[in-house]
Amino acid sequence: MPLKKNNPKKIKILWNIFLGLSILFSVYIGTIVIRGHMFYVSISEYGKVPWNNRRLTERIYHFDDLLGYALIPNTHSHETSIYKNNPIDFIIDENGFRVSKNSTSEKKRPLILFIGDSFTFGDFCYAESSFVFLAGKNLNMDVINAGVPGYGLAQMLLLSRKLIEIYTPDYVIVQFSEPIVRRAGCYYAPLGPRFKGFASVPYIADLGETCGIIPPIFKSKVFDLMLNDFIDKNQNESAFIWKICLPLYFYDDINAVLLPKAAFLTKKIPSPCKDNDKIIEYAYSEIDSICRANNSKYYILSINNDASVLRKGHSIYSLKVNTINADSFLWNEFPIKTQTEFYKIYGHLSKDGEVIDKHPNELSHRIIAKSIIDAIKKTYTE
Repeated sequence: MPLKKNNPKKIKILWNIFLGLSILFSVYIGTIVIRGHMFYVSISEYGKVPWNNRRLTERIYHFDDLLGYALIPNTHSHETSIYKNNPIDFIIDENGFRVSKNSTSEKKRPLILFIGDSFTFGDFCYAESSFVFLAGKNLNMDVINAGVPGYGLAQMLLLSRKLIEIYTPDYVIVQFSEPIVRRAGCYYAPLGPRFKGFASVPYIADLGETCGIIPPIFKSKVFDLMLNDFIDKNQNESAFIWKICLPLYFYDDINAVLLPKAAFLTKKIPSPCKDNDKIIEYAYSEIDSICRANNSKYYILSINNDASVLRKGHSIYSLKVNTINADSFLWNEFPIKTQTEFYKIYGHLSKDGEVIDKHPNELSHRIIAKSIIDAIKKTYTE
């Protein structure tokens, strides 16, 4: 039987496919090298590059099946910064809440539960200077700070379901910021500035007439790393990229890019809701119902650091919920005309007066605390 002749056209097509895939793979490996270099620099060249102005002595996050990630209970870490004279204490109590140095484990009455992201957590600030503790001290009330950096509205709703029933607080103050809503419509959350990666997180899916929360679709590995260990062992950059970054990024990239696409095609996992107004209505209204069932006074705390939100208003104000508009307090405290001026007053500055972090500074926290204090004191006369 005569042998079939090779088809030159078919061979050329296969070769071009192979060549194209090889180029794409090489480019992808190149991105890992670049990302790995930035990761290595960020943990070994502390304070010498623009994006690297913080360093934790102990890791404070771990993977959580329900929340994607959470604060590690009974943790005491110090965050050093080239812009702070003294380290910032991150003290996490046995329940996974940030506390101040003088906090006690007692949850005395009246009790305020705060739920939010890094603004509520008090990122880049000492706990005692954050609006959570300033408001509690002024009102002579105990507080629970359930803020976690990077959290979205899905995680905040999950925490509300759990914590309000456990602690039955007298007051519940839940943060509203536009990024919190956007995060609730994503499979995963970018992490920074302490990590160079992302985490799979719960998200809010559109189920037709209503919404629902879908748990994390994969386990993120970045939280298993204790980065300071690599610095102490003096690993060189090539070893760090090969041993740490390559398997970490390959694992996360496969899960974060391909898994959602496969879920979308097979319809096995609902897609994230892209209607922010629907997310807001679903989440904040359910928290309202939980508070009513537990006799907790409920407030939504609006902190956006964004002039456009203050000017245009937001659907959050159409909900029949008590709202604390901290944005108006911040913008009306000084004759601020531009967003740049806002960050110069309320952001964190370098010695040269440059904005190096847009989280609320101590002044901003004091004004936000005042908005909370005024709102709660008002209830005394109602």
